[in-house]
Formats: sequence, structure tokens, C-alpha cells
Amino acid sequence: MKKQLLFIVLMMLPLAVGARSTNIDGINYNLNSSNKTAEVAYGGYSGNLVIPSSVTKSEVDYTVTSIASNAFYNCPGLISITIPKSVTTIATKREFFYNTKKLTSIIVEEGNPNYDSRENCNALIETASNKLLYGCNGAFIPDGVTTIGVDAFRECKELTSLVIPNSVTTIEDGAFDKCTGLTSVYIGTGLENIGEYIFNECDNLKTFEINSNTLVSKNYSSEEMNVGGLFWGAPVEEVILGEEVTSIGDWAFVRSGMTSVKMSDNVTTIGNYAFWECAWLTSVELSDNLTYIGEWAFTSCHSIPSITIPESVRCIDLIAFYWCDKLTKVAINSNEVVARENEQFYTLRSCFGPQVREFVFGEDVKKIAYIACSESEKLTTVTILGNLTCIEDSAFHKCTSIADFYCYAEQVPETGKDVFVDSNYKNATLHVPAASVEAYKSAEPWKDFGNIVALTESEPNPSGIISANDDVTTGEQYYSLDGKHTATPLRGLNIVRLKDGTTKKVVGK
Repeated sequence: MKKQLLFIVLMMLPLAVGARSTNIDGINYNLNSSNKTAEVAYGGYSGNLVIPSSVTKSEVDYTVTSIASNAFYNCPGLISITIPKSVTTIATKREFFYNTKKLTSIIVEEGNPNYDSRENCNALIETASNKLLYGCNGAFIPDGVTTIGVDAFRECKELTSLVIPNSVTTIEDGAFDKCTGLTSVYIGTGLENIGEYIFNECDNLKTFEINSNTLVSKNYSSEEMNVGGLFWGAPVEEVILGEEVTSIGDWAFVRSGMTSVKMSDNVTTIGNYAFWECAWLTSVELSDNLTYIGEWAFTSCHSIPSITIPESVRCIDLIAFYWCDKLTKVAINSNEVVARENEQFYTLRSCFGPQVREFVFGEDVKKIAYIACSESEKLTTVTILGNLTCIEDSAFHKCTSIADFYCYAEQVPETGKDVFVDSNYKNATLHVPAASVEAYKSAEPWKDFGNIVALTESEPNPSGIISANDDVTTGEQYYSLDGKHTATPLRGLNIVRLKDGTTKKVVGK
């Protein structure tokens, strides 16, 4: 009951203030007779409001110097506001422009010492601090603004795109809360600090491009990011990390609502827990210059179906992709990860989880280390491109589901002891170059495969083109194993889409 009474009192407050004010030419003022000044008061305004620099009442002139904190509260019909240079005090507070859903223009008269709307930006800016206090549906953020204030654009539902210039270093709490019309956001290089819920309930946000390395590369703590990482509350479809971003810090995007992330080739490291529990993440495009993926970096990203590890990666920490329930295909182009030349001791299962069904080892992989693929119980398909020379002891130990093993090495790779011990290889099919079939049939332990056959142009059986977006209806189109469109076939295994829409895999020489 007390809460209900408090709510009623708060809702009646603007009306009570308006009752004590004086209406002059359609605008309510609180008049101060001692210093002959006037404050714009609540008035339920609509249309185009032009505030004069002075007013006259009972033959007394008053200079309009201030605007009350509730002056524009709940003015759904207000379209534009013009503020004179005489106004030097604006008592802003949260929800200053509450329910002004039609507001498209904020103009501050040139020469105002404290406030401006530079470059016709349709926003209210505190000149000395370069802080954008409030915007509206027709606003943009001009260069030179350093801070975007609390609730600055709250419920500006007609904003569709947003460019945050390089000069902005801070965005405060709820700055773009409930901007439901936003579809794209570009963040410049200068952003260093953000508040909570700044893009909360921006339900139509599709693309998010971030260019601030300072913001993304910070090592946050679990306490700092407990609500869900950078830009929590924005169910953005695509996050693009721009050219300026060189590393992703600990906990940076934890529990974020993104569905895809694309990194420029300048990103070299991904920190611990960086994308932990990004449950809607379905597509990850890693940098071609990435060297390190931290522990738990993508753990519990339940929707990722496949991942390609570039050749540049030197280390993947334990559990980096663990509990990614749909991650069934892993393509690894890094010899150092598979060969463990950095002397780290782990299995690929401990990085990617037990659910992986297919490993593809790229042209750069020359050695598969001791127990590297062991205990991958659900692994059914292994593809090894042409440069492999060595498989060490127990590399495929307890791989009990192996059905097809594709090895493009023309020279039979050397093997250690018990490479396939306790695996299903004696019931599996080994696919090798036609000229090498007899060599494999006479070599240990290869000769013990259940069936040894020559590779054909259509093998291994295509399991889908990863992230291929082209809608090709005529002519042949070429893709790398990770689904990147290429002008001509690459050396090694390629996916070819024929003009009839079917696909096959071929080896480029």
C-alpha cells in the first residue's frame, strides 16, 4: 500500500509543480521576483517548442535562465525544442525526456556558454565537459563528444543506426536502453569504459562493429562481467572486431547474446573465458594471425557446429571449446597444436570435448602427437591432408567409433607404438591415394584396417559447406575446407559446388 501511495505522489508531482507555475504564451515558468529570472516548468508540451530568452509578466521582465528537471517529462506530442543562449542551467536527471517519443530536434542557440547542439546534431551537449546529456530520434553523436550520459538516448525508438566517434571514451548506464529500432552500431577507437545495460532491449540490433582495442583487450574479472560481458542485453546477430582490435581480454564477451563473431587478422590472442556461455553463438571466424586461445574461451557455446583453427595458432588451452554440445567438426591447420611442439601435454578431446565426430588436419600438419586424438569416443571421420609424416604413440587410442580415415599422404607416414590400440580401426575404411594403396596394405599398423581403398574425387563424403553464403546457380564455385570462397582451387582438399547445385570434394595439386 505504501508503494502504491508513493507511486501516485510521484506521478502527481509534475502536475503539482505546474499548478504553482505561471503560463506565458503557452509555456509554464517558475518566476523568481528577487532576481528577475524565469525557469521553464512542466507543461505537457507538444509540437515545436521555442523557448524565449525573456518573458514579461505584470510589466516585469524576466530572463529565462533555467529549465526544471521535470519540464519535458511525459510529453508524447513534443516534436522539437529550441533552447536560447540565456539558459545556463538545466536540471537534468534520469528520464529527463521520458515519453517524448516524437522528439526529433533539439536546438541550442549559438552563443550559449554552457550548452550546445554542435553540427546540428539534435542533441544536448554540456560544452565544458563535451558530455552528450540527451539525444532524440533525429540525433547523431558529433566528433568531439567524450562521454554519452546516463539514459541519453533511452527509448529513442526511431534511431536505426549509430556511429560512436573515436572521441568518445565513456558510455554511461542505459545510454541506449530500449532503442528498439537500432539495427547497427559502429564503435570507434577511443571507447574505454562502458556502464551497464547500455544496449538493453535493443531487440533488432543485427550488426555490431567494435574498433576499440582498449575496451576489448581489457582483462575483466568475473565480478565485473557477471551480468554478461560487454554490451550485455543486446541480442546482436553479428559482432565484427575491426582492424584496431589486436586482442580479446578475459571475460570480455561472456554470456553475450551474439550469434556470430568475425575477427580481423590483427587479433592475435583470445583471453580466458572470453566467449564463455555465449549460448547463441553459431559462427566464429578466427583471425588468420591468431596465436593463442585461452582456457574456457568458448566453453559452453552450445550452438557452434564447427570451428577452423588457423595455422598461426600456437596454443589452445584446456577446455577452450569444452561443453560445446553441437561442435562436431573441427578443422585444424596448426601443426604446433596437433604436434604439441610447444611441449604442452593435452589431448584434443580436452580442448574440444568428447562430442567431436570429425577432425580435419590441414596441409600444415606434419605430425600428430602422442595421445593427441585419444579417447575421442564419438570420432567417426578423420581427414589428413598430404604433408603428414608422423603419427606418434597411441595417437588414436580408444577412438571406438572410427568408420572412415582419409589420408592424402602419398608416402606412408611413420607411426609409433599402439597408434590405434583399442580403437575401431579394424572395422573402418582407410582411404589413401590410388598410387599408394599397396604401400599402405603392407605397412604396420595401416594394413590392419578393415578395408583399404583408393581415394576418389567425391571423397571424403561432403558433410556441408561451412559458412558459405553465396547463392550460386550457374558455373562451378570453389571453397576451402572452412567454407571460404576462392577464385580457383587451392592446393590440397577443396569443396566444389557444381552448376547443378551439387557438391563434391577434390584435391588441388
